Amino acid sequence: MSDPMLQPIPGDPANIKANVLRHSNIDRHLEAMKAEFIGKPYVCWLLVTYIIKLRRQIDISVNKIEFTRLLGTYTDVLIKHYDVRWLVSICDTIADYGDDSLKPRAMMIVNFVNMIKLNDTVLLIAKDPNPDPIKVQNFKVLPTWGGMTSYDIRKGDMTKNMFGRLDRVLDPTPMLKKIFKKIISETKKHPNSVSDLSKHHQTSFWGKV
Repeated sequence: MSDPMLQPIPGDPANIKANVLRHSNIDRHLEAMKAEFIGKPYVCWLLVTYIIKLRRQIDISVNKIEFTRLLGTYTDVLIKHYDVRWLVSICDTIADYGDDSLKPRAMMIVNFVNMIKLNDTVLLIAKDPNPDPIKVQNFKVLPTWGGMTSYDIRKGDMTKNMFGRLDRVLDPTPMLKKIFKKIISETKKHPNSVSDLSKHHQTSFWGKV
């Protein structure tokens, strides 16, 4: 007998769209979310319903158990089908309601993605966000704030060390490590402030992640 959780959500692929509106009526809101997951396994939408209910603090004890159960049972399916938005939402939910051993590790993943989001937002409002090839070629490390310096965009090891530490810290939590690996893979594939910067690096920007 086939698993109902793996059955694709019916609908016309032309109607797939992310729901960015917040409906005050929880049932209406959850139903509106379903269009985002047309063609994907039912569990993808169902887990999102628990995430949203927990965000709204609805039946926390019950929804926390169901969230944890589904995530543990269908980890690989969810990671395969979720985009970065929902992978981060999983980590947000774990940071709020997960076991103490998972909370700080989940929050590290959230912080990584949120910092990219902040950097990308700055670039979106900048007058000219495109790197100057001359500045890139002649770039030198400069002081910034709080005793910090800018990143050595060609040979710096900060990113390699950071990704390596994140990877090792996640070793005791295989599920979160799988999520982190998927997020890193997506970060590399899509244009963003981190992947764009990596193109100018000459040694090992990503390390082994």
